[in-house]
Amino acid sequence: SGEAAFLRRTEDLIGLPSDENSLSARLFEFEARLVAAANSPSDEVLLGATVNAAERLARGFREISDGIQTERERADTAIGAAVTLINQSLAGIADLNDRIASVAAGSGDAAALLDAQARLVAQVAPLIPVATRRTDAGRLQVFSTGGDILVDRRAAVLGFQPTPAIDPTMELGASILSGLTIDGRDSPFSINR
Repeated sequence: SGEAAFLRRTEDLIGLPSDENSLSARLFEFEARLVAAANSPSDEVLLGATVNAAERLARGFREISDGIQTERERADTAIGAAVTLINQSLAGIADLNDRIASVAAGSGDAAALLDAQARLVAQVAPLIPVATRRTDAGRLQVFSTGGDILVDRRAAVLGFQPTPAIDPTMELGASILSGLTIDGRDSPFSINR
């Protein structure tokens, strides 16, 4: 899932303790330099090494922060693209419902239309968990697993406003980062990216 990938990339940014460039290795080096400098406060070489270790630690924090911001922006962009694909697919399912109904009323074969509709559902399903039900009239209804109607007589419209640049202070719920909406209402589910 997108969340697991985000966590893996964050873990890569922080690094493993055995890696000399990891955050924990930089912190250990700084602590060791502080102890050495405290034991010999007049030794300028040790003091300089302590300052260098502090700068290396601070640089590590900046690199991790910048990397996490990049990942947050990447996730935000991916959610925006997924919402666009979901909306197109839901609209396509609703359109095919109308076409299937008109074919069923005539003498045409609806099999190709049903296959196309199944392909659209298959595009949506990995992004948001859905359940489907075909009515007696042949219309395909699509629901989120939370019970939101995504397609019935018409397609619902998911909303998401990507944020061009995310800084560390931005949070969902602080009206700065957008959450998902369904037909303008806050949505309780998230998108797998």
